[in-house]
Amino acid sequence: MPDYVEIRVKGQLDKIWSKRFAGLEIFHLKGNETLLSGFLPDQAALHGVLESVRDLNLTLMSVSRGREPLKNIKEKKMNTTVISYSYTGNNDALASKFVKEIGANHIRITESNNRTTGTIILDLIFNRKPKITMHTGEIEKSDIVIFIGPVWIGQVATPFRSCFKQLKHRINKYAFISLSGGADGPDCNNKLPNELKKRLGKEPQFLIDFHVTDLLPSEPKPTREDTSQYRINDKDLEFLINSIKTTTNLTPPKEDYIKKMIN
Repeated sequence: MPDYVEIRVKGQLDKIWSKRFAGLEIFHLKGNETLLSGFLPDQAALHGVLESVRDLNLTLMSVSRGREPLKNIKEKKMNTTVISYSYTGNNDALASKFVKEIGANHIRITESNNRTTGTIILDLIFNRKPKITMHTGEIEKSDIVIFIGPVWIGQVATPFRSCFKQLKHRINKYAFISLSGGADGPDCNNKLPNELKKRLGKEPQFLIDFHVTDLLPSEPKPTREDTSQYRINDKDLEFLINSIKTTTNLTPPKEDYIKKMIN
């Protein structure tokens, strides 16, 4: 998977230089500094960017690698869109809380026909793409699209199939966050990364797979009925949002760098 990098240099570069730096995004920071950030495919690409820094006689301040932290989405004021679908209401509650947390646009997927457990099974068996309503507008202007929705029997909820088909060639970066049952064990959704890559043509920037079983007492062992009937509360939402922040943060040294960068 490509590495997320942040390179800080002295001076304020014009954004037209982005192509010279392998397409990394350019942000102007306090103290007459510039931040080059984004994903690079491999080590050779990183070396190429650093050579460009040297060739332009720029003063290199720092280089960091890892996963893009959630807080960067807020701090850089990225144009972020959250697209959500929910059957029980749990993922809608999570999406609504998340949208408020990062200040994103929110698009909800709705269905023309009533959804039942039976239609879920039939969709999965016959690989159906249900009819949906989704007002995406100028989705191409979003720097990143974050999908939030359930996983059904190890597969992304089928309304997303129709969504992904519409957006496959319209979005650049994306991520996926899910809250599903988890009664079949912690590895029940281990095929998610491959499915997302197949349906959207690229890997997600990050993938977070939450299970309702982690919100319930471990004894007695939660059943599918338990997880399907559970509705998350405010305490659960706080836990999930904090988990997202923790999961998408970089290593401690990187955190220190970010704090110094924005102060």
